Amino acid sequence: MRRWAWGVCALLLWGCDDAVDDPGVEIADAARRRALDASPFRGDASPSAAPMDAAAEAPDAAPARDAALPLDAAPAIEDAAPPPGEDAAPTPAPIDAAPPPPDAAPPPPVDPLRFVVLGDVGKGNDGQHRVAAAVGAVCAERGGCDLALMLGDNIYDTGVDDADDPQWVSKFEDPYADLDFPFYATLGNHDYGAPPILQELAGGIGIDPRRGMAQIDYARTQDKFRMPDVFYRFEQGPVEFVSLDTAALFWRDLPFIEAITGFADVNERQEDTLPRWEDESTAPWRIAFGHHPYLSNGRHGNSGSYDGVFLEGLIGSGTGLRAFFEAYVIGRFDVYLCGHDHSLQDLGGIDGTSLFVSGAGASTTDVVENRNPFVWQASETGFMLVEVDDRSLTATFVTVGESDAELLWAEAHSRTLFR
Repeated sequence: MRRWAWGVCALLLWGCDDAVDDPGVEIADAARRRALDASPFRGDASPSAAPMDAAAEAPDAAPARDAALPLDAAPAIEDAAPPPGEDAAPTPAPIDAAPPPPDAAPPPPVDPLRFVVLGDVGKGNDGQHRVAAAVGAVCAERGGCDLALMLGDNIYDTGVDDADDPQWVSKFEDPYADLDFPFYATLGNHDYGAPPILQELAGGIGIDPRRGMAQIDYARTQDKFRMPDVFYRFEQGPVEFVSLDTAALFWRDLPFIEAITGFADVNERQEDTLPRWEDESTAPWRIAFGHHPYLSNGRHGNSGSYDGVFLEGLIGSGTGLRAFFEAYVIGRFDVYLCGHDHSLQDLGGIDGTSLFVSGAGASTTDVVENRNPFVWQASETGFMLVEVDDRSLTATFVTVGESDAELLWAEAHSRTLFR
């Protein structure tokens, strides 16, 4: 009984994680025709298959060397030496031969799929508005963006009551009014919020599935905020995107909560569905995005030991979530994108999966340098810009300053992946 009481207390305290203290895409085979002794007028000889990228034969083009000639045509003897004392006569050009076709123009360049990655944004504060303005400026400079990914905690502190909650205006519609592309969102712990009795003490505990469903309901009312289910996939350009419900998977460490909330069914569905999606995928790139990190140098830390819970399996440790990542994400996707920690991090790659944290879309928390190896990281507001085609993917971190006088943003770090 004492252990249960201790667990409930720890659970309630954990739910207050950052609600209060966050800052603001025939050459004719003449030799074969001779071997078959086929007349030029036979129509029953099957042509050999032209190799891929072979140039098409132009109509009326001059006959290729060693090609069968029309009847009565005198063959020109190429490479024969002239009789002594005589100059070599030039080889006559075939009568009415058409000039060779001009070189084909190269195909026009295809623009890459370009999208932004924003996490932990839903505060309606100055930081969210400044980052949104920087997104608009960067996308305009690059020729436009196709979509945005929202990495959870879309509405602080306890999500929304329903599709008509006024927070949709102040924390989504107004900040992104000037951005004319869809936002594909996933759910975070603050989006699931808590029942009314716990909202004051632990608004971010993430145990009220009705509040998550309210975001799906809002997505059905318009076309900018998109969330067809608590987890889902879609394809655009050369990428298959998969949204994961890590906020439900977080409760694998406490089966009682997992069961009474219905998260157990969601989690089982994810584990049953992801392998099938992987088998069906034909996209050059696969990108998963969710709220919780596999690894992070931010305040919440690594799965399996979130928030300093050093004993595996305890409430809040994320041990079950770590097992999920290692079974269904790491080594199976090219990229995993997450938030939860309010910072920008490039953590390199593990087993072919590159790990990025982009949770500084409205405010920041500190990073440390002694937990995981990293390529680059910063505790500054900002976002990721990703440009991807069939062969390469470039992730660029953009930091956003705090000056009221002008919009200050900088491309602070970039890394390119190749297929």
